[in-house]
Amino acid sequence: MVILGCGEADDGSRSYHVLGTVKYKGKPVPAGRIDFFPDSFKGNQGPSGYATIANGHFSTLEHGKATIGGPHRMVITGLIKPDQASIESDSELLDLSLFPKYESEVDLKETKTIKEITVPLAVTKSGNKAKANRFSLGL
Repeated sequence: MVILGCGEADDGSRSYHVLGTVKYKGKPVPAGRIDFFPDSFKGNQGPSGYATIANGHFSTLEHGKATIGGPHRMVITGLIKPDQASIESDSELLDLSLFPKYESEVDLKETKTIKEITVPLAVTKSGNKAKANRFSLGL
């Protein structure tokens, strides 16, 4: 894992950029979004960050917003095609998603970071419910 870049968030805390790759079933995720929410249950508070996913790559520096270091909840939304930016409802998102929203815990370092993320094959659509196991992070 490597975090790239740093700066200052709106609240004055230091923020850091995250970039990397996301794969599902051994292939790059064509499109989507990755969100980083500071885990307040673990004492981490501050602004969240995000990045768009395009052709399996994401970067908060190029297409998103940096976040603070420390424990986070990471949420990944994978879409079938890149041209699905105008999704208007949760049911439409479920129909166009490559897999259900996937959540996991991640500890982001207080430095620039690169993450290689593999969403597990156990993440499947089952009606409106998602079944998910933790994904592996390549470091």
